[in-house]
Amino acid sequence: AQRLGILTGTVFNILDRVAGLFEPCYEQILLELRDSHYLHADETRWRIDGNNGYAWLFVNDEIAAYLFRGTRASCVPSEIFGYRAGIKLLQEAKAGDDTVAPDDKLIAKNPESSHAQQKANRPLVVSDRYTVYGMLDVQNQYCFAHLLRDMEGIKTGLKEIPKEVEAFCNALAPLLAESMHLSANRELSD
Repeated sequence: AQRLGILTGTVFNILDRVAGLFEPCYEQILLELRDSHYLHADETRWRIDGNNGYAWLFVNDEIAAYLFRGTRASCVPSEIFGYRAGIKLLQEAKAGDDTVAPDDKLIAKNPESSHAQQKANRPLVVSDRYTVYGMLDVQNQYCFAHLLRDMEGIKTGLKEIPKEVEAFCNALAPLLAESMHLSANRELSD
């Protein structure tokens, strides 16, 4: 801003006005993520205007969305996927406002379709084992790297490893490592 001779406040004002023009694009990105076959999700601490908050990432091979929120609660990923049918919604999950009833979109994408259809149509979300992902209207898969680390932790964390546990870890660890290697070395489409 200084190099252009514009006040910093003016730049922020311009960006704030332009951001509104891109709101339909943002909504379309979230819809495409919700309708994708699979994606990865993660969240991490982030400072927002000097306050503690969280940066959420939802990404597949084609698109990515970053959501910056002041919470690590399930209401953030539910903005994209909604909650699994049957999950009791807490009113405070709606951005801390306990006067707002949950939106229909937060319940499920297709409440009238069969369970088998719903499961087949839900995206596969690859994530760590953070519990909020299990509340969403998605299929869940744990990240292979996290699972591999867990198996290594089992082996180093126990004084005596039962033979069955050792055999299981020894058989599964190379398979997880190989699957991560295959995924990392495949070519991505343009």
